[in-house]
Amino acid sequence: MVRYSWWKQALAAALIFAIVCALAPAMVLWGARNVIPALLPIVAAAALLLLPGMALLELLWFGPLAPAERWVLAVGVSCSAIPLLLLGSSLVGLRWGAALAWALLALCAGVVAWGWWRRRGHARAGLALSPSHVALLGITALALLLRLYVSRDLPVAMFGDSYHHTIITQLLIDHGGLFSSWQPYAPLKTFTYHYGFHSLAAFLSMLGGIPATASVIAVGQVESALAAPMVYLLTRRLLRHEGAALFGALLTVFVSTMPAYYVNWGRYTQLGGQTELVAIMVAWMWLVDATLDQPQLGWGQRVRLVALAALTTAGIVVTHYRIAVFAVCFVPLYVCYALSAAWLHERGAGYTWRAWLARLLPLVWAGAAACAAVVLATLPWLIRLREGALLRIGGYYLSTAVSADAGVGDAFGLYLAPWLAALAAAGLGLCLWRRQWRALLLAGWLVLTWLAANPYLLHLPGTGLITSFTVLIGLYLFLMPLAGAALAYGAELALGLLRVRAPLLRAGLPALLGVALIGWGLPWQQQILAPQNQLVFPADMQAMDWIRQEIPADAQIFVNSFPSYGGGVYTGSDGGWWITFLAGRTTNVQPAPYGTEAGERPDFQFWVQGVNETIMAHSLEQPEAVQALKRAGFSYLYDGPGNTSPGGAEYIRPDVVDGLPDLYEKVYAKGGVTIWRIR
Repeated sequence: MVRYSWWKQALAAALIFAIVCALAPAMVLWGARNVIPALLPIVAAAALLLLPGMALLELLWFGPLAPAERWVLAVGVSCSAIPLLLLGSSLVGLRWGAALAWALLALCAGVVAWGWWRRRGHARAGLALSPSHVALLGITALALLLRLYVSRDLPVAMFGDSYHHTIITQLLIDHGGLFSSWQPYAPLKTFTYHYGFHSLAAFLSMLGGIPATASVIAVGQVESALAAPMVYLLTRRLLRHEGAALFGALLTVFVSTMPAYYVNWGRYTQLGGQTELVAIMVAWMWLVDATLDQPQLGWGQRVRLVALAALTTAGIVVTHYRIAVFAVCFVPLYVCYALSAAWLHERGAGYTWRAWLARLLPLVWAGAAACAAVVLATLPWLIRLREGALLRIGGYYLSTAVSADAGVGDAFGLYLAPWLAALAAAGLGLCLWRRQWRALLLAGWLVLTWLAANPYLLHLPGTGLITSFTVLIGLYLFLMPLAGAALAYGAELALGLLRVRAPLLRAGLPALLGVALIGWGLPWQQQILAPQNQLVFPADMQAMDWIRQEIPADAQIFVNSFPSYGGGVYTGSDGGWWITFLAGRTTNVQPAPYGTEAGERPDFQFWVQGVNETIMAHSLEQPEAVQALKRAGFSYLYDGPGNTSPGGAEYIRPDVVDGLPDLYEKVYAKGGVTIWRIR
């Protein structure tokens, strides 16, 4: 067994901690002040993300799995299992609450403890942390602190998607599981929106005793930080190089703009899907490799292979429909690679094509069984999808021929720094130079996924089912492993050219490079919030308290809105959008999924559109606007300090409305929030 000098690791950790304190003292102090008050949510989040997955791995995984890989894979498996658990419990009417959720985690902890006791000799050896494992834990811990520090002052999550993410989370809490009616937040009667991220946020709220508004931000930011170990696991499994995996993880959370920038869009559901995606890829790679390389496997082991692949795949089906396409693009590619490698190997060993086909048949059966299990596990959800409009909209996109700019030029800007793209290209070149052909899997995966987003490039119909934007903001998954390989292999080349032989010096150069990258990225990553994307400010939260106390419960408030999603859905542009959720008063805007869900009235989407268009056809200076507002039942106007409307042109402008005292009476003005009563 390899023994590592613990005091050297402790000294290195202390040195890095001192550097972080020097670079970001406010962040470190904030973390130190808040760790005790937030201890219950921290423990709850760790247990929720680790224990279900670790328990399932104890039951399903056989064969070697490094400790640094096990806990990372467990996170992805947990994220897949929780939404499937909600789906299954909905079939038997089981309602989840804090006590039942803690009981589940206690059961998972028991399974993990049983597994460790069963292999107690190996388990003790696994507790010895290698230097690379310590580095991964340090990168992850620092990333968690950074992401949570960035979002520390947000009253609610940012931008438009966050509104319905929070409502869905709250409804999952209120119903103890899946629901159909969106009341009291919207007059909708179906729920077909992917809910994997929301299930984690709901469970964290139950377990940690925090409101849905806080749990949405917390889970989203934690998953943003977990992109580091996920890229580590992906790189380690594909490129089989520890240094490349560590550099890939570091680049993802401290150097790349994505996924850190997701906080500005509330793009947390995609992040949730990408957290599960790596687990799916690892599970399918394991199934393919074990089936091809170990023909002596028993039926029990084959069932476990299929079960893990099916579980993770089913999880992403209900977590993010578009990221599921990422997985669909990777798995067949890896199957082709593995079959080609097996064919070349067996040809060299003198095997006949009949022997190769005999190896192929078990893989075909395993893949078919896994796919059938995915369909069976998600069948209740697939049936539910017929209730809304998602299938109809998806069918339209698949059958529509579109020829448009695929947006390649957009990649080199906010989504990806040009030098990072060049570094990834260099990494691919170095991998091929070293005959690491598996690196081509990343390049091929990117090409296939891009074609899935832009099928017109192959003269095929279909667009919008997975968008170029979805791929562009997920580029870090494809490119950071290659960029990490460039740094790791580049450092090895430099050490070889300099003829450095001392182990301490050989480890020191990559470590110094890593610290330098953290030192460069840490300061600007703390400033990544884009205030122009914030809808709700502290002043809005104060106004919500006033609304609950001073405005009648049956009053309707007209807020700023604009047409989005091609003009068919009206969304809010400031904190007024959140009034229904935060203050319990009806407004003229709904959560965005009203465009894909069924309303309590059949024409609900068109009715909402008609109300907004009829009123906004007149400027507020005109008496016709007042008449239209009253006919629609509105008695108040609301304007907040946020402004996300296109071009910044909002319908309700305080400088205009304040000059019309005969039409509108100002009843509240504080911190950039103004409320008027319609006379």
